Amino acid sequence: MVAGLANGKILKPSQQNQLNKKFNKHPGMDILVFVTNVADTKAVSKVKPLLTALPAIKDWNFDLEDCDRILRIVSNRLSPRKVELMLQTAGFDCYELGD
Repeated sequence: MVAGLANGKILKPSQQNQLNKKFNKHPGMDILVFVTNVADTKAVSKVKPLLTALPAIKDWNFDLEDCDRILRIVSNRLSPRKVELMLQTAGFDCYELGD
């Protein structure tokens, strides 16, 4: 069963847990969390070039098993609105998950 994707690579649940721990260990970095409708690896392959093109994004992953198709981004100085607009322009729903 696929737990998610990191930089376009399929992750097992144990790998997803390790990645979640990694996201929590980025001092001085922001972790942005978005609800999306990116539902499968084919959709991720369409989004991957957009995410990897932004130098402000240090790491990212999708949790495709979550009902909200969560996108997590580790970044410094990246506007959540920029990510939303980028994915929306590509034809996907993307909204920052509030606190």
